[in-house]
Amino acid sequence: MSEVCGRTGCGKKLRGTNTKGVCATGCLSPDAPGHSRAAGVNTDEGAGPKTQRRAASETLKRFRTVAVALGKDPDAILEEAAQEWLSVLQKAAE
Repeated sequence: MSEVCGRTGCGKKLRGTNTKGVCATGCLSPDAPGHSRAAGVNTDEGAGPKTQRRAASETLKRFRTVAVALGKDPDAILEEAAQEWLSVLQKAAE
């Protein structure tokens, strides 16, 4: 295997027993999976799954607030949108 990590932007020296050619922990590449990436490395993908879930939850709360302020039922709006999306998927599958 190579002597340095093969991920773009890392270049860390690997142990002689490394068989994968990439860092197992502390990788300096933004392409490394979260469990292998060093803390503080900026990623192009943006936020991790936990942060994305939090953002989605916050977006849903805001959506519900706006729908109620407009006098609409947020669940009915979501149900209608889901049904339309499913019908588009059904047509595409046929």
